[in-house]
Amino acid sequence: MSHDLDAILTRAGLCLGLKIRKAGPQPVIEQLAPLSGTLEAEGATWAVSHTVKPVVGREGSVDLEVRIACTAGAAAATVVELRADVARWSKDNYVFAPAMIYASNRFDSLDIPYSPYWPDASHYAVDKPTSFTNQPRLPKDGSPGAIELDSASLATPCIGFRSVQGNGFLLFGELHNELGVIGMGITEHAAVGRAQLIIATPRARSKIPTGMGFREADTTRDWKAGETVTLRLRLWAFAAPKLQILFDRFAEARKDYGTRTWTHDLPFSEAARLVRDKLNALNWDERLGYYRHGIDKTKAKPFDWFQLGWVSGGVTTLPMLSQGDALSQARARRNLDFMFTQLPLPNGLWCAHHDGVKVNYDDPRPPRPGYLVSVRRMSDGLYYGMKQIRILAERGEAVPKAWEDAARGLADAFIRLFNHYGQIGQYLDVRSATIGIGGTTAAGGVPAGLALVAKHFNEPAYLGAAIAIGRHLVETSLEKGLTNGGPCDALAAPDSESCAAFLMSLVDLHQATGNAYWAQAASDLIRQYSSWVTSYDFPWPKGSALERRGAPATGTVWANVQNKHTSAAICAYSGEQLFRHWRTTGDELALDLLLDTAHNMTHHVSLADKPLGPMGPGMMCERINMSDWEGANTIGDNVFGSTIWVETSMLLTAAEIPSVYLRSDTGRVVVFDHLEAAWANGVLTVTNPTRFPATAHVLCETSAQAAKPLGVNPLQYCQRVEIAPGQTVQLKP
Repeated sequence: MSHDLDAILTRAGLCLGLKIRKAGPQPVIEQLAPLSGTLEAEGATWAVSHTVKPVVGREGSVDLEVRIACTAGAAAATVVELRADVARWSKDNYVFAPAMIYASNRFDSLDIPYSPYWPDASHYAVDKPTSFTNQPRLPKDGSPGAIELDSASLATPCIGFRSVQGNGFLLFGELHNELGVIGMGITEHAAVGRAQLIIATPRARSKIPTGMGFREADTTRDWKAGETVTLRLRLWAFAAPKLQILFDRFAEARKDYGTRTWTHDLPFSEAARLVRDKLNALNWDERLGYYRHGIDKTKAKPFDWFQLGWVSGGVTTLPMLSQGDALSQARARRNLDFMFTQLPLPNGLWCAHHDGVKVNYDDPRPPRPGYLVSVRRMSDGLYYGMKQIRILAERGEAVPKAWEDAARGLADAFIRLFNHYGQIGQYLDVRSATIGIGGTTAAGGVPAGLALVAKHFNEPAYLGAAIAIGRHLVETSLEKGLTNGGPCDALAAPDSESCAAFLMSLVDLHQATGNAYWAQAASDLIRQYSSWVTSYDFPWPKGSALERRGAPATGTVWANVQNKHTSAAICAYSGEQLFRHWRTTGDELALDLLLDTAHNMTHHVSLADKPLGPMGPGMMCERINMSDWEGANTIGDNVFGSTIWVETSMLLTAAEIPSVYLRSDTGRVVVFDHLEAAWANGVLTVTNPTRFPATAHVLCETSAQAAKPLGVNPLQYCQRVEIAPGQTVQLKP
């Protein structure tokens, strides 16, 4: 091996070698062969060679190419593995793979069907250990175990760890080679201090992860003389005295792999019109006065009616109120009145569900007990409810006192819970206003809601509570590299939604206090959040729904380690927290992540002449399958139908992200929308290259203006410009 590679391996405490073995369950630890020379294995002769090249600009990183040729004999059902053997291994090491492994997935596991909930009250506890369904994981007790994944099941093909000794290591791989998608995983025997990171070709998982467990193994492959394969990898070893550095280094390198396209297809305004028309036509219930979660009233399930937060409820109304026409605004007010007047309980907490007949505490699907309500749902209700109260107040419109009382009551209830328990929990017993199931980052958005309450009522005590809860979450979530508990259908699996909600709070706390502590925490969390965002354009199978639509994968956001799909948006946020953080701090990663997600989102809107699966115009589906978790035939497919939370996120994006941003004193132009723009000689030129009309919102400001926070309706500061298809307009800010 080269001096550069030896130095990296020594720094990380690794020994690198090859293993050629029969496909099957991962053996815990294997003897490894060198990466050069001839070896006999599985009835065949193999020639192995490698090259090493340092990576310019990344100290401690090399590109490694390993070539393996079967030169004689034949090997049935055989897999070739590159293994990084780690000495002095501890079960307290933090193993990481983007969107699939956090904190080694060393959690309690329940083997239960979808939609999961803890089966009975024996599982409820204030100090609930992190729990998820039957997912890839390393044993909590450090007994022998393995995780078998593949490159297509990760937001970026990467696996790594941070050791308790303070060393970090990341191993990046290609999506596929001559034999297809590659395998990625880890096997460990912590009791004897050993582990091995594994890159395998062909992919040979002994059990394939699904949504709620596993299915049969990958098809094996036989080798014969004359066949060759190549593994191209990037290895990076670095000092990591803090866990955060593992995420910092990952965020730096996540786009070293793959390719990305940037094409203009459907402007924000036209996408929003299509989605808004669909919601008004199919989701609005005139009798009940709210936007329904589902569109089929004839076969409606209880959860297809009204759900507070998380997926629709008082979230869908915000873009209707801020950017909708007169009809949409009137309906948003009716929906909000239902939320603020029908859901609150005398103890301040809110119910979260209506089944078309009556209000329920939460989604009544068994075995869910009727008295536990998701903190995430109520957190969204408070945050989005307060944003809409503030929008009306800033417009000079009347805000019903009952709405303000309900928001204040929920804020007070959250504070009482935190003062009593030192946390807010994941599910609350609304009968007694106590924690039913504790732990997680489900309250990630609560500080943002409290900050808005403090501002609206001019009561600093609410901001003080927001600061205390925010610091608690920094210590229990951010510093431990784990955000979880937001979705109501994944127990407490690590997830992207809690990360985005918590980021919203950190940005709001920075803007409310001016304290750089919150800006740094937000920057740190953004680097953790980047691990949930697809960093390259996945090659969709020919003829699949996403291939026919031309929908790129870059910028899509993975749900959680249980529901192994990515989506066109963050559930259910626009990403405006990324915009605000970049605007005030200049954090370029925040901008890069938002550009990818916001711009590419409209590619996933179904059109009349470019439909997505069975969906009609304006519909979006949450399911973007890059992996085979639902079967090999669902990659790029299983676009099953309209999903209101993705459509809501699309509307939020159009309502909260400017089309074009100009920093006039520096000449910096950023285009989020499907437009083109340039700044020269005091004139901003904006072109609409699409076949649709565009209503562009252009935000022009100086660096001094950018240092001041925007209000809750950022587009009110924008210049609105109508641009016909193919038209170019010139603006003088």
